Amino acid sequence: MRHLLDGAAGPIAATKDGVMDLLKTILDERGGDLIKELTDRVGITQGQAERFVPDAGSQVIAALTKRPQEFDLANPAADENVAAVLGGLDIPALASRAGISSDQGERGLATIVPMLLKLFGDSDSGGGLMSVLQSGEGVADALGKLRGLGGKLFG
Repeated sequence: MRHLLDGAAGPIAATKDGVMDLLKTILDERGGDLIKELTDRVGITQGQAERFVPDAGSQVIAALTKRPQEFDLANPAADENVAAVLGGLDIPALASRAGISSDQGERGLATIVPMLLKLFGDSDSGGGLMSVLQSGEGVADALGKLRGLGGKLFG
């Protein structure tokens, strides 16, 4: 299986703060689990889920880095964090890019956002996402690197 982000946004390893590496690692290691949850719980096709997951992942990171002060960084998957992320996403646009309805997009995000936040927290080390949010360094660079990721699952 190819990397979930192959061809998405250039050399991911070049990201100084590790945010793209973290997203790539999570999607490579757990993308199948996220896709399975979407197909099982939301009833979308595998192809739709494959388009939805990386776009949703990059949008979740963008939401987190846009307003880091609003998040409980000690407990990444807290209900308050999930609600804050969901409130900051353009669900109809995400859904449209994946070829699913807004309702399916909403249910899909409600399914995978808690999983993604937990994975971001569990995977965090040194230059990971939660460290970036705590320090405030590299956020603009991380957001710049995130552009162009959405919807490109299999390069």
